[in-house]
Amino acid sequence: MSANVAKFPSPTGGWNAIDALDAMAPNNAVILDNIFPSATTATLRKGHAVFCSTGEAGAVKTLFDYSGGGTSKLLAAASGKIIDVTSGTASVLATGYNSDIWSFTNFATAGGTYVIACNDSGLDTPFVYNGAAVAAIVAAGPGSLANLSQVMIYQQRTFYVERNTLSVWYTAAGAFQGALTQFDFGPFCSKGGSIAAITTWTRDNGYGGADDLFVVVTTKGQVLLYNGPNPSVATLWAMSGQFNVGTPVSGPRAVVRTGPDILLLCGDGYQPLSEYLGSGSTRAQTTDLARQIGNAASDAVRDFGALAGWQAMVYPRGTAIIINVPQSSTTFWQHVVNTTTGSWCRYKGQNSYCWGLYNSDPYFGGAAGVVYKADTGWQDNGADIVGECQASFQSPGQMVQMSRWIMARPLIRTTGNIAYHLSLDVDFSTSSLPTLDVTASASSQTVVGAWLSTTGIGYSAAPHIWIKRTADGTVELMNLQATFETSRSVV
Repeated sequence: MSANVAKFPSPTGGWNAIDALDAMAPNNAVILDNIFPSATTATLRKGHAVFCSTGEAGAVKTLFDYSGGGTSKLLAAASGKIIDVTSGTASVLATGYNSDIWSFTNFATAGGTYVIACNDSGLDTPFVYNGAAVAAIVAAGPGSLANLSQVMIYQQRTFYVERNTLSVWYTAAGAFQGALTQFDFGPFCSKGGSIAAITTWTRDNGYGGADDLFVVVTTKGQVLLYNGPNPSVATLWAMSGQFNVGTPVSGPRAVVRTGPDILLLCGDGYQPLSEYLGSGSTRAQTTDLARQIGNAASDAVRDFGALAGWQAMVYPRGTAIIINVPQSSTTFWQHVVNTTTGSWCRYKGQNSYCWGLYNSDPYFGGAAGVVYKADTGWQDNGADIVGECQASFQSPGQMVQMSRWIMARPLIRTTGNIAYHLSLDVDFSTSSLPTLDVTASASSQTVVGAWLSTTGIGYSAAPHIWIKRTADGTVELMNLQATFETSRSVV
């Protein structure tokens, strides 16, 4: 019989929800909650704090960012109101709306810079915000302007989706209101349905240039691609592609621009549109971005895709894409990917109805009319943040010998006080949250990790740690270690 030490590296490979438990890379994790994987380490995430309490009873379900010249504003929608929260003190700009879930865009003309916004209530006329005041748009087109449910700028024109139809209405070049002209995609949509989302997509045309495409995603999972500056002129507007995708999640935020590509939240998981072009169908289990959490992503859409609150947001300063995943009408998690490494994790404890960027910082809308600033401070609005990592199962005996697991320890680099508990899960078991019974103090950067007794006999094992920050400071999970004895006669 011989004693050995098994080292489980920092989970820089991220959360793995696709590979078999006995086939994961050593730097992957079966569970990785509230711990962000970077290229060299994994860090307990920062927290969130109240930025503005609007005083409204309803949740904040849209955050609008306005940027005009040297002026930036942050607006919030709650309780049927549009509220300026830029200063951290609420100032109501408009009231009487029937929905707080808005689609919006910034648009600059010779007359100034504007936010243009629509919602899907069928009762509210789209509004325009000029940096100071909110007003209804003035336009002529569909029977009721309140049926305009989404908005986007393409080739200098403003395009509006007509709710529960396959039609868009568009303006003259350089305008956001005035005369509107209809374009009906219905004859090209063999599955029927209505428009779930519109967006633009820039992709290489194969000749060293780029095509700026108009993208339509239907509620039945059809995608239409168009190219050209003017739908009114047949020679200047043509379909350049059509393919099928999974059914998109509900609401106007099923797509997000990720540089030149588009990320679609749908029944196939979280899919870049470019990955559909080669085969014309899903590659959810093979694409680099989506593969690592393919099963978790598609399961989340299947179970919760009809709920409100889905949204993906690119957070450049944090090198992350944050995907808001509703678990109920009041509970939300986030699936987060490191855009540098492609490694994933999951955040809990941030019940966010919507997300937005303001001056490059992330904010989210919460219950009871509160706007929170995220990725700041060391607590979640006064509550301690608990990170959880179940490392990937490894088999030092190469699955031919049973091992007796004796002791384990983490190596944690911290600049603040922490409490933690370390278990050892054997042969694909998963222990539940225990009392965090080990504490460590640090006033400067310190590496902590005492050896702890553990028990278990099996072919494979995975250290399972819960870490809580109890005083301000960074907390990094450097690696996990376990001692074991092997023998063909271990029982």
